[in-house]
Amino acid sequence: MSLAHLAKLRSLGLRPSGNVWVTLTASAKVDFDSWSEDLPLKVALSADQWDLRAFSGLSVVLFIEDWTSDAAKVVDNLQNYTDWLTVVSPNWGEDIGFHIHQGNNLPI
Repeated sequence: MSLAHLAKLRSLGLRPSGNVWVTLTASAKVDFDSWSEDLPLKVALSADQWDLRAFSGLSVVLFIEDWTSDAAKVVDNLQNYTDWLTVVSPNWGEDIGFHIHQGNNLPI
């Protein structure tokens, strides 16, 4: 599934029933569990090119492979659209990530 596909679904008035899983990575391949009913999106980092309106009102789980300034821009911009944003990254050691609910930062 691509960001363009999600945008097309939203333009038809449809929305995923569960979380939208987004992985920010420069890798060519992202593996997701086949049992997941969520909508995985693999996006190469280029924060300035994203049209994030498709995420409006959705619950999003954002996995960030490497925390960079582009990743920080995506989080800053995405929180303006999502109802619930969970951000996780292995770069933070024991502090796995955080939630943002309608602009309010919450610990995991």
